[in-house]
Amino acid sequence: MTEPWLRPDWELPDTVQSIVTTRDGGVSEAPYGALNVATHVADQPAHVAENRRRLETLAELPASPLWLQQVHGTRVLLADANSAREQQADAVYTRDRHCVLTIMTADCLPILLCSADGEEIAAVHAGWQGLAGNIINKAVARFSATKISAWLGPAIGPCHYEVDERVRSRFDSDFGFGPGKDRGHWMLDLFAVARRQLADAGVESIAGGGCCTYCDSRFYSYRRDGQTGRFATLIWRR
Repeated sequence: MTEPWLRPDWELPDTVQSIVTTRDGGVSEAPYGALNVATHVADQPAHVAENRRRLETLAELPASPLWLQQVHGTRVLLADANSAREQQADAVYTRDRHCVLTIMTADCLPILLCSADGEEIAAVHAGWQGLAGNIINKAVARFSATKISAWLGPAIGPCHYEVDERVRSRFDSDFGFGPGKDRGHWMLDLFAVARRQLADAGVESIAGGGCCTYCDSRFYSYRRDGQTGRFATLIWRR
């Protein structure tokens, strides 16, 4: 079986690994085909369990991924090997070598963070609500290191992500918003907003971004497909 994931292109210490899964390599049936890793989307539980097992085995993970209950909030979980699974949070940080940090998405922006020495890592679920609530700054604040790198994973791009005034009003500025179909709508660039917030938080090395889940059929997209699965973005210390 070929690897059902991609390896993010960013500079990492040899002691840190990261991957992002695609839709391929699993057992889920339409509309979740095939490697759906989410339990909350009405997929068959046995299929999700098998997909997660395959991911853990094929990627040779040092531990089972720490799956979160993501609620579009701003809580940052400080995790270790003893952390309870399925905790409610939208970002997770650790220094533990036996903790695999995982974010599930299908249009929202997954962000990975790593200190220059590889001792500290984090994963962030950054949809518009998380970005508006400064979840990036809260995640970066958990680091004791001053040199941190970031990678932006696949998310819906400004070519397809149209939002209304309710969303626009939650942000402090117009940065990242372009013209929409009328005066009450805008095209939101999650990548641009995240890059600015990361830079404002002191992150100098920022890679990735620009891969649109709506355009790229390798990934799940809620805006494109409606009822669909979730792919995973993972980071761990070896």
